[in-house]
Amino acid sequence: MKPGQRFFCNHCHSQSIAKLERRMEGFTVVEEYLTCAFCHARIPSETANPPDKPDNASPKPSLSSLENLFGSSKPSMGKAEAAFLDELHTAARHFCRDCRQYVKHPFGGRCSLTGKEMEPMDDCKRFERREDPANPSDNKE
Repeated sequence: MKPGQRFFCNHCHSQSIAKLERRMEGFTVVEEYLTCAFCHARIPSETANPPDKPDNASPKPSLSSLENLFGSSKPSMGKAEAAFLDELHTAARHFCRDCRQYVKHPFGGRCSLTGKEMEPMDDCKRFERREDPANPSDNKE
């Protein structure tokens, strides 16, 4: 048995968790043993490591049970869901951080039209999309 493993305690007659205790003399560990987390009764070493069951024989969950639960291993998306997600990504967002009038500053952003301090995720009615420096649409100079 390992620390943190569940077991049935014969002393307090309940389901419990094994807790690792250490007996020390000075600053050296003399003995390590497992106890019940509730009643602090020592777990006998025969119960702690049963000879017929090795420590690494714990069953591992299989993905096939998840596939049975959800129906398939890969989630499929219909055309309606894909179109909805594309619309969300291309929708017009009027955040101040994307506005031409937003002036970035380390101590707070400002709107050059109103002169007020603005948060990057604020929005207003006078939004003007900022040109992307990597892809300017039209250069008026």
